[in-house]
Amino acid sequence: MHKHLFITRALGLADIPFDFELYHYGPYSFELDGVLAEMEMFGELNKRYRKAGYGPSYEITSLGEEALAQLGAEEIDVSATVAAKLARLDSAALELIATCLYVELVEGESDDDVIVPRVKEIKPKYSVSRIEWALGQARRLRNDLQR
Repeated sequence: MHKHLFITRALGLADIPFDFELYHYGPYSFELDGVLAEMEMFGELNKRYRKAGYGPSYEITSLGEEALAQLGAEEIDVSATVAAKLARLDSAALELIATCLYVELVEGESDDDVIVPRVKEIKPKYSVSRIEWALGQARRLRNDLQR
């Protein structure tokens, strides 16, 4: 959820009202975390963990459908388009792709010779070749979604 909304915001596809910062698994919003917890507490979302060691999956409930109805058709379409592009990626790929976009779009770096070492500094567990792959994926995603 965090990566999905960060990417949507970073690419300027929708007005996402949360601030994001680099955190352990890439861009993260403490505000969004609070909203998700509230939605779960009020029965608008169900949270479950599909696999140990991975983040949660959310499923909207009938109460959540009422809140979703407040969004416009364009917002729903954008969200569905981004979700479809991200669906094939695992959490590690999303972490790296979102971090590359953060360095490029939030920190304002445009040179691969700066972006790759910066991401390596942030994410030392990943190889340079994996970061280069993620940067390429980030740019493809950006091109596909910003048409």
